[in-house]
Amino acid sequence: MTTYIDKDDLPIGWGYIVEALNDDIQRMVDKGKVKSFEAFEVKEKYGDMRVYYDAETDNANTDQELSDMIECYSAISADTCIYCGTFPVFTIEAGWVSPVCENCYVDQRYCMKPYDQVKKSTPNPETYITMRRYSSDYGAIDRKLDLRPYIKRIAERRAKHAVQSR
Repeated sequence: MTTYIDKDDLPIGWGYIVEALNDDIQRMVDKGKVKSFEAFEVKEKYGDMRVYYDAETDNANTDQELSDMIECYSAISADTCIYCGTFPVFTIEAGWVSPVCENCYVDQRYCMKPYDQVKKSTPNPETYITMRRYSSDYGAIDRKLDLRPYIKRIAERRAKHAVQSR
């Protein structure tokens, strides 16, 4: 199987997210929906995964499907610990924004403040996100995207690795 996004470019805790995303891209390639895919930049920014890519698809609907899929995985990454992959976690703001679980915060010696005194955003493990796109013809268009199938694929990946490591 081809690796479209290298998980070494991202925090280790997001490995299962990247693996599930690669599997989904491969499914689209196998079905002939995506003819080529190249991620030219993958990084963590403001606490979530950013994927900048170029893809050749069979039609505009597939373009939208691919974009939505990547946005869903990015939304999940914002609530996934960058060190251990725990989901959902608080996003801490300690001079930077990072989703980190309490155990990893202490283990990594994130900063001098105790965990309970650090500014945190509440975990947001919602099952849907709303995407807003703008069109010159129609103005703002809101679409609701379901995260549940993506969360399930990541959990399946995690479980598969747990069984293999025994």
